[in-house]
Amino acid sequence: GGGSVTLTAEDFSFDPDTVTAAAGDTIELSNEGESPHNLQAEEADIDEDVDAGETVSIDLADVEPGTYDFICSFHPEDMTGTLEITE
Repeated sequence: GGGSVTLTAEDFSFDPDTVTAAAGDTIELSNEGESPHNLQAEEADIDEDVDAGETVSIDLADVEPGTYDFICSFHPEDMTGTLEITE
């Protein structure tokens, strides 16, 4: 771990919608839109808000390797994705 991956929330979608990261990496979640967004992966205990025009870092150090579904809790019908944590 120790690396980072970039995830962008904009116009009610995630780019990319499948994210692969190693345990210990961080996700740099950027909100390029005008609405607040969020990254929520309940089984991975992730729930981070990101305001319009902002970027937040999400630490994956405590996330077990595996595959997790994620959503934006503000726009759950439109904004979904998959997080793959590797060893």
